[in-house]
Formats: sequence, C-alpha cells, structure tokens
Amino acid sequence: MHRTIWAVAITLAATILAACGGGEATSEGASEDGAGTAGAEQAEAAPEEVPSPPQPWASMSPQDKAAWMQAEVLPRMSVMFREFDEERYARVTCATCHGPGAASGDFAMPSNALPALPPTGSPEQRAMVAQYGPMLRFMFNHVMPTTQTLVGGEDFDEATGGGFSCFSCHPHQGDEGSTMIELAAPEEDAGGEAAE
Repeated sequence: MHRTIWAVAITLAATILAACGGGEATSEGASEDGAGTAGAEQAEAAPEEVPSPPQPWASMSPQDKAAWMQAEVLPRMSVMFREFDEERYARVTCATCHGPGAASGDFAMPSNALPALPPTGSPEQRAMVAQYGPMLRFMFNHVMPTTQTLVGGEDFDEATGGGFSCFSCHPHQGDEGSTMIELAAPEEDAGGEAAE
C-alpha cells in the first residue's frame, strides 16, 4: 500500500509528540486509549509565540512531559495540521505521530510508525522532495521549528549530526523495523533511462 502525504506529515509531528517520553498520559483530555484529544477547542486561540518547556526536556518526568504535550504540543499541532489539510487532519491525536503504541504509553521517538527517510542529498531524497514537496515544505518550515521549540530541542549541528532534525521523529532508511517512504517510480525519458 502506498504511503501518502499523511505518512510524511506524521514524521515531523512525531518528533513533537515523541517528547512525551513514555508513561501514561494522565493530563485532562487524554482518552483512555491514550489517543489524546485535549485542547482542540483551546487550540484555535493559541498565541502565535511558541513556548519552550518549563525545564529541560530530559529532566522532565513522563507525567510532566505528558501534561506539556497535552497542554501545549497537541493543541498547537492540531491547529497547524488542520490549517494545512482540514479534511485529512480533522482529528490529530498522540497516535498521529507516535503511532499505535501511544495507546499503551509507548511514545518513543523516532517512531517506526512514521516512514523512514532517505539520506540527505541522495537520489531517494530528491525523489521524495519532488513527490511530496508541499508536505515537506510544511513540515520543514512549520512543524519542525515549532516542535523543536516546544520540546526544547537543540539546534541541528551539521558537523556532528546532533540536534533536532527530521530524524528526531522519523527513522533513517534501513533502520531495523522501519519502512521506507514509498516513492513513485522515476519517469523514463525517450532513451529508456530514468530521468534525474
């Protein structure tokens, strides 16, 4: 089955929701199945300034992370994704990014529920950009920086490969248990060779 733009959107959103770090979501609005729908009505009035967590993410308890995700991350991401595609993202939950494990308290990121992404600069990455351009621009320009701020992620360092990036939520192509994003076959030119 082909992965759709939905799968690509999940990738960056997963980074945001990955910050939950596990544990049972106990904040108001979390559903019994862990799907979490809190704040949808408040999300419409969310201020434009994006807050950072009250303390470093790594030092927050799972309960504090869950409360932050329910109060700040989920409402903001719900609005952001609905503005991008109201029909597709009519209901954004923890599982949108974290996958089905969210229902049992598994919020680990990167999430194999999201499509694996190819290496930067690879032919597969170029094909992904060509095929999913609007979604990738949305994720890179809106979801990723908002999520980075909301979870207090460090800036990406190209030299070390450390810091917040697409791979904070999405697995790398070839990671165990991951599924590569499905790409359309390259078109062939009149000479029978794949166009680049």
